[in-house]
Amino acid sequence: MFVPLYVVAFLAAVPAPIEQVQILNFQRPALRGQDAPGWRCQALAYGDWVYATRLAEPSSRVAFQRTAVAVTGQQIEGFLPVLLENGQRGWMEAKVMKVRQPLNYLPSFGHCHVTLRSSGAANLTWTAQ
Repeated sequence: MFVPLYVVAFLAAVPAPIEQVQILNFQRPALRGQDAPGWRCQALAYGDWVYATRLAEPSSRVAFQRTAVAVTGQQIEGFLPVLLENGQRGWMEAKVMKVRQPLNYLPSFGHCHVTLRSSGAANLTWTAQ
């Protein structure tokens, strides 16, 4: 029995269905992020400026943060002390921080976690957990 050539051409042109698979990693357990002691990764409700002082003035702007920031202490006069990924310290207005639990979660990124680099700079990572 021979299969007609047009049937073979049709089957070659139709893409195979995509199968959902789960990749199992037997080498390491799933990564569960954790903040460095005394630090916390705080997701931002929306991006905003980091200031050199506790004054929201254009002249004291240091950097613009979009998704998350490493918080180093308690809120003072509406500002939170932060550490940037370049090692610079600054202040962010508390009103730009995410207020719903969990505070370190953004739907499009996952959970953020802060660790410290050997240089003293913040290292922000994102995990599903």
